[in-house]
Amino acid sequence: MNSKTKKGSLYRYIGVVYGLIFVLSILLICSIIIYVNYNNQKNSSLSLSKEIVTARAQELGEWLGAFITESKIIASNSIIMSSNKDLIKNELILIAKNFDESHEAASFIDLNGNFLTDKGVTGNVVTREYFKEVIINKKEYYVSNPVISKVSNELISPVAYRVLNENDELVGMYMEPIRLNYLAEVISSIKIGEKGEAWIVDRTGLMMAHPNKDLISKLNVLESDKIGYKGLAEAGQEMIQQKSGNKIITKPDGTRHFLIYASIPNSMGWTMGITISIHDMLKDSITSIKIAAIISAVLLTIVIFLTLLIAGSIVRPIRLISKIAKELSLGNIGLKGIENKTKQNLLKRNDEIRETAESMNELIDYIREKEEIAKKMSDNDFSITPKVVSDTDDFGFSYNNLVKSLNGTLLNIMKNVEQVNSGANQVAQASQSLSQGATEQASSLEEITSSITEINSQAKQNAGNATQASELAKLSMGNAKNGNVQMRELVIAMGEINKSADEIKRIVKVIDDIAFQTNLLALNANVEAARAGKYGKGFAVVAEEVRNLASRSAESVKETTEMVDKSIKNISSGNELVEVTAKQLEEIMESASKVSDLVQEIASASKEQTLGLDQINQGLSQIDQVTQSNTASAEESASAAEELASQAQELKNLVDKFKINENNSKFDDMHNSDIKELESPPDAII
Repeated sequence: MNSKTKKGSLYRYIGVVYGLIFVLSILLICSIIIYVNYNNQKNSSLSLSKEIVTARAQELGEWLGAFITESKIIASNSIIMSSNKDLIKNELILIAKNFDESHEAASFIDLNGNFLTDKGVTGNVVTREYFKEVIINKKEYYVSNPVISKVSNELISPVAYRVLNENDELVGMYMEPIRLNYLAEVISSIKIGEKGEAWIVDRTGLMMAHPNKDLISKLNVLESDKIGYKGLAEAGQEMIQQKSGNKIITKPDGTRHFLIYASIPNSMGWTMGITISIHDMLKDSITSIKIAAIISAVLLTIVIFLTLLIAGSIVRPIRLISKIAKELSLGNIGLKGIENKTKQNLLKRNDEIRETAESMNELIDYIREKEEIAKKMSDNDFSITPKVVSDTDDFGFSYNNLVKSLNGTLLNIMKNVEQVNSGANQVAQASQSLSQGATEQASSLEEITSSITEINSQAKQNAGNATQASELAKLSMGNAKNGNVQMRELVIAMGEINKSADEIKRIVKVIDDIAFQTNLLALNANVEAARAGKYGKGFAVVAEEVRNLASRSAESVKETTEMVDKSIKNISSGNELVEVTAKQLEEIMESASKVSDLVQEIASASKEQTLGLDQINQGLSQIDQVTQSNTASAEESASAAEELASQAQELKNLVDKFKINENNSKFDDMHNSDIKELESPPDAII
């Protein structure tokens, strides 16, 4: 924070704090008044509005009740009960002559939905809601939601009453439609305030009557938020449940209104609502707020003026004292730039500010005395003795003891300079010896590091070779395992071949038996051909050829048998060799596994050896770095020791310039305890 901001902070503080206290008090009082006035106005307006809405809804309900009663009386008319359309039409004309603007027409509807009006209009209303409720559901009467009239194309709300004949049999219904435009005109006269309005919704939330006829049968309060009404949909949920209450709603133009609503008796679900502008409701409260605001503004102006006037009389002298203290903190002990007349004005006052000004003058004299002592000390004169103005002058005691302490310190420095100079020479000699030894040690470490590096390189090479050998041994063991598996499969295949050879041998024997039988048959054929004489010559030739074929087959079978026997012998020999080979492969696999394990152990040991050598190499590198650092430090120490000796001589020359009092080099015993307490700053007293 700059000095300018600090200068005006108290002035603003007094003005702002007291101003805020008054402003908050005024605002609190006004808020309470406004709140009480607002609640009273709101409660009274709501109470009155509820009474109006309830009364209007009751009046409308009584009007509907009269409408229903009228329909009931007409429905019990003997002509209407007769079902004679000509008579009914004439009767409807007579009935309609007594209708006011609220009625549209008088109608009779039979059980098939065909209707007849006093105006001669006919048609069918079998799909209408009131027809279904009275004719199909057999209700006594029904007040329908808005529909388009088939007579005038206007919006109507039909009131239908059942018609029974003399035997209490349902023959139709009598219907009188209520014109919604007439209903809208009736409620248009109902308003509270300048912007208030009344309206009616049916049991589904559809608008039946409203001063704005464009909203009739088009606006559903349950969906009113879509066209900018806020809060109306929530109120609509209670309306269709025949509840009474009030809500705050916002219209599309942004104005806020209270909505008070109540159900209409005899309407089968109609609800009347009246909106009241919040501005109209609370205009008296707004006037009170404006008056309170004007009074508050006037009082606030007066209080701010008085507060600033009082604050100025307090802050101006405090600013001057603050300026004097600021100049003292900047070393302006003579207070240059501050007029004596201004300072004298402070001493003319008869309050605490005058006492503060006098204390400030005493402080200035005290600081000037200490300034004179500081000037002598700056000229290397420590033979002075500062004054102590009182027993509580901690600063004076500290200043006095400072001078004594400096005297004693300078004496000790003079005595110790010679010792420092002598010690510096000894340190220089020792540093030279240390530097030479560190240099020789560094050379030896370099040779050791070189040897370790070479050993480490060889160990890494051995580890790599061992790793490769381990991988080759694993590969050989894998190949041996695969060969052993394939050899076992070969043994199985040889066994299958041996079985096949036995089968071939059996088949050959069968063929041999067939050839033998064929030969016998051929001999018998020759004998029979000889008996036949010339008639058997052709058969004899065939028999001879068959016998020759049988002989040849026998010879082939013999040769095949010999070959099969030879193959069986060879297969047996092969089986024996395969078994021997399989055993040798198993032995090779076991040996390869042992070799792989040994090579793996060698590789692992080589890696551990390499790691150990790396650690040794790192340790030697660190030792080498430390040695190099020690060498450099030793050289620097030697140089520093020589420099120290030179500086010690210069220090002696400087100390000789000080004037000291050898008798003023000890603290006063009576104030030693005070000095110990002042080793830490005393607490400020404000």
